[in-house]
Amino acid sequence: MFKGLLYLIVFIAVSMIDARAVEVRNIEPLTANVDIWRTNQNQFSRKFPGLPWKYGEGDGEFVHQSKGMVFWGEPVHKLSLIETGGKITSLKLTLLDQGKALFMKKSEFESLATRWKKIITEQLKSEGTRIPSISVGKVKQIRMAWNCKDSVVVLSANIGVKPDRIELICYERDFGLAQLKPWIQLTNATFSSLVNC
Repeated sequence: MFKGLLYLIVFIAVSMIDARAVEVRNIEPLTANVDIWRTNQNQFSRKFPGLPWKYGEGDGEFVHQSKGMVFWGEPVHKLSLIETGGKITSLKLTLLDQGKALFMKKSEFESLATRWKKIITEQLKSEGTRIPSISVGKVKQIRMAWNCKDSVVVLSANIGVKPDRIELICYERDFGLAQLKPWIQLTNATFSSLVNC
């Protein structure tokens, strides 16, 4: 009986370690957690201790990068969050990074961006709204937005002379709508035209 109990304890411990490893690789729970918008980076790190963060290039930016990260079953190359005024305001998933994009044909890149648009539409059960492209230097960002209950989700396919990257950005809802407002007005769209998901 003691041997059986010991085996059970070891099995449970190994299962917990395996579950923890899977949890760290699958980052979907991070975006599904509405409490993210009420926390700062330190609180977020305590809640998800398996994700080590480094300072990013921008103010208030923290970056996590590890092999094997997935979101909705698809690979993610980098994860970053932005803290504004002591609160997390955005979580960005780099779906395709520059290193891989540079070696892609434009048609492959566009096909992948279209595939991600379809995946997001199916997951959020709503069509997104096309918002005007913006250019940063020689890189043009082609964007779609979805207005959800607790967040605004933006898919950005960035292309310059060559394909650049594809990113999925989840913004805290009020912050995200404020950021997108000038671009939505340019298309004569209203906030209500961003379908609630």
